[in-house]
Amino acid sequence: RDPSGLLVLFGFRVALSREDPEGAVRWLDAAATAQLSSQWWFQPVDLLRAQADLLAARPLECRRRASAARALLEAELRARPADHRLHAALGVAHALLGGNDDALRSARKSVELMPRSKDAWLYLRNLEDLARVCTMTGRHDEAIGHLETLLELSGEMTPHVIRLDPGFAPLRGHPGLAPLLARWEVRP
Repeated sequence: RDPSGLLVLFGFRVALSREDPEGAVRWLDAAATAQLSSQWWFQPVDLLRAQADLLAARPLECRRRASAARALLEAELRARPADHRLHAALGVAHALLGGNDDALRSARKSVELMPRSKDAWLYLRNLEDLARVCTMTGRHDEAIGHLETLLELSGEMTPHVIRLDPGFAPLRGHPGLAPLLARWEVRP
């Protein structure tokens, strides 16, 4: 049993890191739910499928699913406007739809609602989403800055994770990425 969708979400991310969008979708099909939810995240399955569609170069499906996720998230936010998880996910949905200003506003709001002083672990989760949204919206310098903070503070974010995550692939040519990853690389 996986009530929060932790195993599904991790399986989905591993499949994406292997550049296997169909494998990622199989993980979502196994969930048999419309969203994965825990104290750390609220992820509509449509939003995750949209990310798999993006990786598979299916722009129409990506847009359709991101639009459905955005509608669901906006409805949830009307009921719970201070839910940092909803703002983080909405930022990704807006970014997938090309709404850069809305994406950045939503992702930044998630960090504002859950600052490090309130809950350091949840703050890092939201900061990762903000780094992702910055990457998606072409704010690469800002994304690198957030990744640096994540590497300094988080045991979960590592250079290897950043290299494997297709969400950060647009940063691979950025002049600040290689030195940042080299600085935090664990050497045997």
